[in-house]
Amino acid sequence: MVIGRYGNGHGIFWFLQASLLGPSLTPIAGALAARYASWCDLRLSVGFCSAAQFAAVLLVLHGTSWPGARGIDKLREVVTLLP
Repeated sequence: MVIGRYGNGHGIFWFLQASLLGPSLTPIAGALAARYASWCDLRLSVGFCSAAQFAAVLLVLHGTSWPGARGIDKLREVVTLLP
């Protein structure tokens, strides 16, 4: 179980690094965006990022599936049709 203990430590370390990296890079990214991009460009980029995230949620997360489209729903239909 030594590997598991080290694995948990590494996971916590990388999670903390990622959570601290965002607030430290945000002012730099914001300054560059405000300097070199217009408000229209920023709105378009936010719109494209939002659309990409929405598409990823629809395609990846199983909780957002259409009713009857999941495999378990089709299996339940077959099982109820059997005598």
